[in-house]
Amino acid sequence: MKKDNRGFSLVEMMVVIGIIVILASLLRASTYALFSSSTRNCAEKINAFIAKGRVDAMSRAGEILIFIGTDSEGVYGEYHGPAGLIGKRERLGDTRVKLEAGATGLGNIPLDSMTLSLSFNRATGGLSQFGLGGDTKMDFKAGDMAQIIITSAGKPYKVTIVATTGKHEVVSGS
Repeated sequence: MKKDNRGFSLVEMMVVIGIIVILASLLRASTYALFSSSTRNCAEKINAFIAKGRVDAMSRAGEILIFIGTDSEGVYGEYHGPAGLIGKRERLGDTRVKLEAGATGLGNIPLDSMTLSLSFNRATGGLSQFGLGGDTKMDFKAGDMAQIIITSAGKPYKVTIVATTGKHEVVSGS
């Protein structure tokens, strides 16, 4: 008598499930690395963009406003002086990256359809403005911090700014 075995044994089923789990974890790791790289690159570009704007603000007459926001092509940055746009809009990140901004005493605000503006004091190099739009002046106290949080599917990064000195850096965080 011949047995007609049309099913799978438990061992075969477990081997197939094990292979699927291994492949899924490899795919997740490579996707994580791709998005984490995009996030880190955007954070580093934003930090360099702020550094250049801070130097310009301390070396030029008249206020320099730094604008950072998102549009349909991703994250951008612009410098504005008394006469308007200085140079051209720079691309700082792609559409996979999301931004939030916040400062001591303020919550974090998503920059989905808003633009962050910041400027530095010409004499001290510290922040004189950090907010939405171009008319938000702030009085920062010693110890106050501002931050731009950059996220995607990977690890988040922050650009932190010490308000009174203007010192800024990229920090990986959660």
